[in-house]
Amino acid sequence: MKWFWWAIFAFFIIGLAAVALPQLWYPFGFDQQVYAACGDVIRRGGVPIRDCFETKQPGVMAIYALPMLFTRAPAAVHAFTLLWQAGTSVVLALVARKVFRSWRSALIAASLYWLIYAGINYWSMDQAETFANVFLLLAFWFLLRGTDEASQPDRSLFVAGLFIGIAFWFKYVFALIGIVFGAVFVVRLLLHRPRTYNPVRFAFLYGGGVLIVIALVLAYYAMVPGGLSSLGDQLTFLRDNFPLAPPRPWQQVIEQIARFANNGADLSGDFKATLGEQTKAANVFGGGFPLVLVLSVFGVLRGLVPTRSGSARGIGPFAIALLLAYLGGALATVIWQGNYIQYHFTLLHVPIVLLAAGAVAAATDAPAPLATTGTRQNSAQQARIFDGTGFIGVLVAVSTLVFVVTAALLIFRMTPMMRDAWQNVMVERKPVAQMYLEGRQGANLAVADYLREHTTLNDSISIFGDAPWVYTLSERRNATNFAFVNVWIKKRGSPSYELFVSEWKSGLEFSQPIYVILTRENFPWPNNSYLEDYKLALPIFEYVEAHYNYEGEVGPFLLYRRR
Repeated sequence: MKWFWWAIFAFFIIGLAAVALPQLWYPFGFDQQVYAACGDVIRRGGVPIRDCFETKQPGVMAIYALPMLFTRAPAAVHAFTLLWQAGTSVVLALVARKVFRSWRSALIAASLYWLIYAGINYWSMDQAETFANVFLLLAFWFLLRGTDEASQPDRSLFVAGLFIGIAFWFKYVFALIGIVFGAVFVVRLLLHRPRTYNPVRFAFLYGGGVLIVIALVLAYYAMVPGGLSSLGDQLTFLRDNFPLAPPRPWQQVIEQIARFANNGADLSGDFKATLGEQTKAANVFGGGFPLVLVLSVFGVLRGLVPTRSGSARGIGPFAIALLLAYLGGALATVIWQGNYIQYHFTLLHVPIVLLAAGAVAAATDAPAPLATTGTRQNSAQQARIFDGTGFIGVLVAVSTLVFVVTAALLIFRMTPMMRDAWQNVMVERKPVAQMYLEGRQGANLAVADYLREHTTLNDSISIFGDAPWVYTLSERRNATNFAFVNVWIKKRGSPSYELFVSEWKSGLEFSQPIYVILTRENFPWPNNSYLEDYKLALPIFEYVEAHYNYEGEVGPFLLYRRR
């Protein structure tokens, strides 16, 4: 029957691909603009952080550089991300199959993960969490394998550490999930098999895998001129400003988590005004997202009831405990960052859908998460529980029905985007640039066109503001190593502020860009102006005033050309 389930799985995923296809024509949100600018720097031989500063780690920028080897078009990055998510869904299916010994669980885990991502907001796509999820999932799986003596546990623990090390280089805060994994595993050792695997041996294997990856990346930075000092500059900034958002009272934390529980944190489709009301109308019952959480609760309940044969391998209790720890660690990571942006919550998707997948594992397929190993129970009452008419049979039937409704709602909330993409691409056959102009990021295209007309490919530009998409749209090199200013320009008096102002001026002096570009009030953020910040950054202000003349404005952009 294995081929049958794989055939259904392949057909289902191919069918669901249509739900996510509108993402190919989404513009870049702000974070994607930054990563694309940094990816382009890497493509041209630059070093992330050193040649393109970002508060996050180099992993996500290196990922962007791969599709940008062929084109700077956002659609290429989006397509690459969808392929990445398809691969993550397949890995999820395989892990769910192994954990719950159920092909229906595999199908549900993969499809829920895909549908949730399809409905994510356009500025939440292609993020560090998007790409790191598969590495955290693999760490979970290999750590789980580390409890099984038949599957070379030493190697499994080491490989789990390697994957945590990789995730670390997407965001330092992802290390928290690795620490939670390790803590749960140590508890497992102390409770069940302290003689076979002691905590010191585990720390050596698991921690060694983490440290090897960290050491390899640090070695790379040590080999490039200015590499380690650039990481030092980033750490100076993080020390000054982390968490980037101020801690919130617990009441607000709960409100933000409830917002996530309602619809995944934010509606899709706000990249242009014409989709706003349609998106809200299609968001029936949170777009199905609350039902995903209901399924995950059912999955925990399903895990509380032992199977007919007990838990022969002992993998069940640890699987559920590790999944709940995964969920808790991911949530702690979201709270620690303090912003509660939708893509931060993406970390929770993997453990949630795996728990949801456990809800439909049949009694004869799944292990018993909280059963004790030992003799089989053959009482008539025990047999009735597992013959499909008892508690598990009812729970599996109800969970299957809830899944069908959930999938329908998740698909329905994407119908406005699917209709919009069909109308624009297939009916009206609009160029992608025209579709971008209809959205909130359209102002970037006009100034990019102007720069292509008034500069050459060898010229550089510098934007004092938050418009990094202009670099890749115009195909012009950034004169400094800063693609944006918002995280540090308001922090006057901090060590990182003085450092970055000095580095920005040094970049202008070295590269002598043709244009220095400022942005008007309320662009791209409402109730914000960088003009006053520009005047207060005296080294930059005085240099520009001495060497540049005001040429004019294009939309919200003010252009100063070198004399």
